[in-house]
Amino acid sequence: MPADACGADFGCGSGRWASVVAGRISRLVCVDASEAALAVARRNLAAYSNCEFLLSSIGDMPEIRGNSLDFGYSLGVLHHMPDTAAGLVSCVAKLKPGAPFLLYLYYRFDGPWWFRALWQASELGRAVISRLPHGPRYVMSQGIAVLVYWPLARMARLVEKWVFLQKACLCPTIVRNHSM
Repeated sequence: MPADACGADFGCGSGRWASVVAGRISRLVCVDASEAALAVARRNLAAYSNCEFLLSSIGDMPEIRGNSLDFGYSLGVLHHMPDTAAGLVSCVAKLKPGAPFLLYLYYRFDGPWWFRALWQASELGRAVISRLPHGPRYVMSQGIAVLVYWPLARMARLVEKWVFLQKACLCPTIVRNHSM
């Protein structure tokens, strides 16, 4: 994000993720429906003068103008709402058109047996790695990032470009109006 970007942490909780983002942008609105969570976030983010704190539910944020944010994220929050889809719509309505939105939702494990087994194996790995001393834990997490997440991110980018090119073949004006 550019240094002058303005965004929101929808469901900031203690401000854990906001502390990673705040130092890189101009303004960050930390939204949470819990007064206690916002108090903790205020303490944890006291070093950042660019953070604003908004006590509000995700479905009701009149203080944030629609189409005004350069980015937003909601990590592990929206699935707790009675209407997850409405919460998502509410967050996205605050973003400028085309602005990125990072979303993390927990998943219900009612899929195929192999999916549950894969998840349980990854949970076992997470439990072991998280108990390691800092050095080995860091090496393991970086190895996983390089061997798993980085290739997946690159593959997603290639698929995105492929889809764009497929659309461009169907509508050549897209190529003239879009920079890659």
